[in-house]
Amino acid sequence: MHTILKTAAYSVFKKQEGTKIKMDKRLSSGVKTLLILGTIIFPGPLLGIILGIIWMTGSQYAEDKKSFGKILLIIGIVVAIIACILYFTAGALLGPLIPEDMGTY
Repeated sequence: MHTILKTAAYSVFKKQEGTKIKMDKRLSSGVKTLLILGTIIFPGPLLGIILGIIWMTGSQYAEDKKSFGKILLIIGIVVAIIACILYFTAGALLGPLIPEDMGTY
């Protein structure tokens, strides 16, 4: 009975160890490039902020993912700030060009 429990515990430990090894895989340069472009272009800073927080704070991730998570978080915040500045600047510059009676049709 003791050896059965010992074998079961060993197999569970090995499965957890295998999962940990999967989580520690390094990101390829192509994946990093796509994530950075995705943060800047399509879903915007939300992708970078979410992935950055998850990868920075996760203790099971490799140092490579933690440092890249910090980079994604910084890029996400900077892109959000730039988008807000451009939005308000465009509104201030283009606002006087919109006729006041436009909403009365």
